[in-house]
Amino acid sequence: FRFHNGTALFGVADLGFAIDDVRIVAANTEPVSIATSVSPLTLCQGASLNVVCTITGTFNAGNALTVELSNAAGSFASPVAIGTVTSITGGTIACVIPPGTPQGTGYRIRVVSDSPAAIGSDNGADITILEAPFAGSDATLSICTGDDAVVLSTNGDAGGTWTGPSPVVNGQYDPATMDPGTYTYTVSGSGPCASDAANVVVNETSGANAGTSVVATICKNTGIYDLFEFLGGDPDTGGAWTNGQGNPTDGQFNSATTGSGLYTYTVNGGGPCGTDEAVVSVIVGLPGEAGPDGMWTICSNSLPVDLFDLLDVSANTTGVWYNNGIPFDGGTDAGGDYVYIDYADQPCTNDSAFITLAVSPVAYAGENGTLPICPGDPPVPLTNGLGGTPQADGSWTGPGGAPHSATYVPGTDAFGLYTYTVTGIEPCADDEAVVAVVPCVGIGENTAAGSLIWLGRGADGSQLFSVPSSTRATIEVIDARGRVVLHQANTNITSQLRIDLNALNAGAYTLRVLPAEGMVRVNSATTAVRFIQ
Repeated sequence: FRFHNGTALFGVADLGFAIDDVRIVAANTEPVSIATSVSPLTLCQGASLNVVCTITGTFNAGNALTVELSNAAGSFASPVAIGTVTSITGGTIACVIPPGTPQGTGYRIRVVSDSPAAIGSDNGADITILEAPFAGSDATLSICTGDDAVVLSTNGDAGGTWTGPSPVVNGQYDPATMDPGTYTYTVSGSGPCASDAANVVVNETSGANAGTSVVATICKNTGIYDLFEFLGGDPDTGGAWTNGQGNPTDGQFNSATTGSGLYTYTVNGGGPCGTDEAVVSVIVGLPGEAGPDGMWTICSNSLPVDLFDLLDVSANTTGVWYNNGIPFDGGTDAGGDYVYIDYADQPCTNDSAFITLAVSPVAYAGENGTLPICPGDPPVPLTNGLGGTPQADGSWTGPGGAPHSATYVPGTDAFGLYTYTVTGIEPCADDEAVVAVVPCVGIGENTAAGSLIWLGRGADGSQLFSVPSSTRATIEVIDARGRVVLHQANTNITSQLRIDLNALNAGAYTLRVLPAEGMVRVNSATTAVRFIQ
């Protein structure tokens, strides 16, 4: 043995020394093993258990035995230590499953040592870890008398039950109906998992009571109301009112001048409880307004009618019409007695109006037509020249506008336009139809519906005819001697035809309308009509 640095203290040469005893000890190479057993195999999160560790071989003094928990798949890649003991003989090790361990059915447990370092075999069977019920943490709730109901909370699992000095409804503490004290929240366990419980100690202090908030429906124009009378519960007097804009008010509501709104009642309780508030939400209901009863007379050609148009301007248009007790939308095509009901907002009253709709038949004088008269014809009713089914109670006027009988006498009465007038029943207008009495032509003359009809001479002297619509038609005007005095081809006609014939001499003429060459005549029964120029 010698000094390593070759220099002694104070720079002198190495000193000599002697060693009396040298002991050489061989390392322990004896193999060790650790076996682990666990019972039961179904455990709860946070549960305590004893792990039995059996070791063989020699372990050094101060050796630590640590119990490790695998993941839910049985892997020890990242084991969790759940218990430890210092021992060289093994035995029972007290352990705790961590509360947050995920649920699973494939867990394993093993024991490892540190002197010497050794990893034991796992327990050899899958371990199931169940979720433990958690009722949460104990808490304290301080509340004032008159406060609204609040939720009792321990932040535990849902689905538990409450017990305490008063029955708990919907998990809330309501100072108005419940007594203070300790309320216990219990979450029931199953299997090896025991139930868990947590407490909430409720301390209640007397405070302000503004009552409970309400919705108040007030009918318009029914007077002045004290809003305090609407508050629910047993409110303290002496509080203050503010409107929806936060401005002070006296708490009196005038239904004639004030609209719907929110009104807040505030009571100052003093002390730790502070103020209490309750809100009266006022809804101003509108009474029904159907307007006055009425009777309306319309002409039959005004149907259908919307009965809403017959209501007075003061009526609301949100009501419902009834016909013989059956509701409908107000559209009708028949006269009768109808009831209109405007339903009010509660607590207001409904209003009704009774409407009678009378329908006068429209006057009908028939359709304009032509009546050809040949020499030697007997007297003929002028109605023979009318189309349709005219009413029989009308009157006739001749070409000059003078009254005329209903009979045309050939050779005595003049050719021209005879007007038939049927007087309408109020409010229906009179109706007129014109019969053009003309000399017969004998060239396809016809007065059937849709035929050529002479409508008379206009103020400007032009002649007006009712003509079936036609495309590229040919128009001819023939005088009394059979000569064509007007020929006009490729004329498009839409229901009426106006021809300026002021250049012709006075007399009887014939209008003939022919279809375009090669085209089928739309109304082959009518080819010509006689008229007076």
